[in-house]
Amino acid sequence: MGLPLRASARVVGSTGGHTSRNSLFIAGNAVELVSPGRTEGARHTLTRVFDVHASDSDIFEAEVLPLAGGVAAGLNAAVIVVGHRCSGRTHLFEAIAPRAIDALFDALDQQHSAARGQDDAAGRYTVRMSYAAAVHGTDGLADLLSPGSAEVFVVRDAEAVGGTRLSGISTHAVARASSFADLFRRGRERLSQQGVLTSSVLAIEVDVAPGTAEHLVVSLLIADVEVRPASESACSIRPTTHSAGGVSSAALTPHVRGMPKTRAPPQQHGALLL
Repeated sequence: MGLPLRASARVVGSTGGHTSRNSLFIAGNAVELVSPGRTEGARHTLTRVFDVHASDSDIFEAEVLPLAGGVAAGLNAAVIVVGHRCSGRTHLFEAIAPRAIDALFDALDQQHSAARGQDDAAGRYTVRMSYAAAVHGTDGLADLLSPGSAEVFVVRDAEAVGGTRLSGISTHAVARASSFADLFRRGRERLSQQGVLTSSVLAIEVDVAPGTAEHLVVSLLIADVEVRPASESACSIRPTTHSAGGVSSAALTPHVRGMPKTRAPPQQHGALLL
């Protein structure tokens, strides 16, 4: 079953002259959002609520850093950053993604160096990445690391673990955290140039012990998901509006390639940051 899913939220203050007509009440890890003219509102109990003083580093160390060791040990993981436009969602995503990869490489080196008793851990695994963004108004995704490529689609595949896969996505080898940084910057630049691209998902695939009986593929997904309200400017409801959400099982589906049938597939764990 893997480790439990965590759902956390950070309360942010008003900026840029935008104010909220809603009221947010917090009691421990429980939050209640009350609309104008009402005495009660939607209530949600989260794993943790970070106050306005919490930094991106605080959130990373509490919610994301522990996942790196799990991936190195064979657990799939997902981090989903959710928020309205102007909520600080994008800044948080850009802050935690490079740090997560740094932590992942450190954990992989420690895990496989300890297992072999020597410093050739890098020969025990390879890392690849893909990066795609949702195209607003369509069912397709754009490959952010392969400009000019055809759209990427989520397709059903009975032979794939979880029953779905991405069709048409490019993959790129990542030797160290520095090479990830170059690819990530390229993808973010393309994303900023395309006004029709909104939410994005970064997929990191770790191929462990290829060509051996211990061969295993695990993944770390980091998604940046924009929530668009049906009415009212997204920025105008930025202050202290956090709603609990769900994560579909497809978002945490184990991805395994070439795994011996005698081994159980990787389990999964993750964090939902609101």
